[in-house]
Amino acid sequence: QYPGAKVQSAVDMAVGGSATGGVQQHIITQFTADTPDAVIAFYKDKVGTSGKRLQELKTGTGPMLVIGGRSIMDMDAAVTVMTVAGGTSVNVTVQERTARP
Repeated sequence: QYPGAKVQSAVDMAVGGSATGGVQQHIITQFTADTPDAVIAFYKDKVGTSGKRLQELKTGTGPMLVIGGRSIMDMDAAVTVMTVAGGTSVNVTVQERTARP
């Protein structure tokens, strides 16, 4: 969780089917008065020297940090931030691959 942020929602869901083994996603939405750049910098620093691949993308709503994997569908996690009234909305998605059948 981002320091000082207020959690707005938290969701766990299964994505994909039994043929692919599927993915379990954990999504948390937070609100902070900090800037999008400060949020992205925090998560980049948090991942730090873990050896995981970091890819920063620009989306129509704001910056996105993809952590691990070769693509968004193969990622370990993603942080998406968006400027909203009074601050920044932060979505953190963590993916866990489930075992293949």
